[in-house]
Amino acid sequence: MSAAELKVVNIIADDILKTGRDVSDFRVNDACEVSARVQRFRLVEPQEYATGEHREPEWLIDELFPCIGLGLRWGLSGAGKSFDALDTVFAVTRGVPWRNRVVRKGRGVIVVAEGEHAYPLRVKAYAARHGVPIEDLPAILPEPVNLFDAGEVDALITALKPKGVQYLLIDTLAQCSTGAEENSAKDMTVILTHCKRVSRELQCFVEVIHHAGKNTDKGARGSSVLRPAVDVELFVEGDGKTGTTTIEKVKDAGGKGTQFAFALGYQQLGISKRTGKAFGSLVIEWKDTVPVARKSKVGRDKLGKNEQVVHDTAVQADNIQYEELLAKIMHKLPKNARRANYERAAENLFNRGLLVFDRTTELVTLPGPQEVTAAEFDSAPS
Repeated sequence: MSAAELKVVNIIADDILKTGRDVSDFRVNDACEVSARVQRFRLVEPQEYATGEHREPEWLIDELFPCIGLGLRWGLSGAGKSFDALDTVFAVTRGVPWRNRVVRKGRGVIVVAEGEHAYPLRVKAYAARHGVPIEDLPAILPEPVNLFDAGEVDALITALKPKGVQYLLIDTLAQCSTGAEENSAKDMTVILTHCKRVSRELQCFVEVIHHAGKNTDKGARGSSVLRPAVDVELFVEGDGKTGTTTIEKVKDAGGKGTQFAFALGYQQLGISKRTGKAFGSLVIEWKDTVPVARKSKVGRDKLGKNEQVVHDTAVQADNIQYEELLAKIMHKLPKNARRANYERAAENLFNRGLLVFDRTTELVTLPGPQEVTAAEFDSAPS
């Protein structure tokens, strides 16, 4: 009898003595359950664990993104974090160096859950700027995946496993966590567990784009469990024209504090049939020198209560029609709330340049270079 078998027998005997059960009542299923419990964990001694040929770390992007793991890229709205992340996933999918770092070529997939109206042009703008065929760029999942829902995570894994993926970019975490409270450690732990499961089962690197909180010195918005759980953390700050990406953390590698400078260039793609004006999208341009550190913060601490509500709603929506913005605001307020108060707050934000209002299209956008609206997309070149 092996040591494992003897252990099972001892557990069964102990159970019989403690419960007073008759031996004849102890079924085969009971023995199987106990056996499985015994074999659940196998302790590995160090001489076995550490033996074998030494293997160097496997990087998707050298000393930045591991081949399997979880990343977090965060910053204030309008800083350029989505464009910065796109530049990274495009480089991996093409198999070209990123910031002079060696890249392992692999299939990229982007979950587009925010700013979806602009993403087709973002892809076309990158292809046009770099002279690469569209088919050489990442695949797109054009709808949110609820990372708080185990069933949706199962469906995501099932959909992607046959296709193969090495780099899964999720834009943004807030739009892919329906029903979760981002300040809840319990809820965020569920999401992180699901993200790690996706990484493990698909053998890929998963990166989520997330927003900053009120105080960027305190890190990404929400529960403090997020930062320690990720393998890579990048912080993006900028003013919509230039900015920097700072390495905050890379597990098992140095580089903390390293900064990469960028500018947001404009790539024209065509002329709008509706307005006759040129349209296009922004594209990351690498810069050698890091600009003077700047925060893309819009002065939240100086906003009035109603202005904060309007601003937060506009930031979350990214680009939104004025009437839809007000409808969203009024929907979450008490019935006796006065719409006129929020109309005045919105006007104040427009006048201060903290939000941009196009009085022709009635579209509310964030400050900085403006992308094409949904109506102008029809004339985009294929």
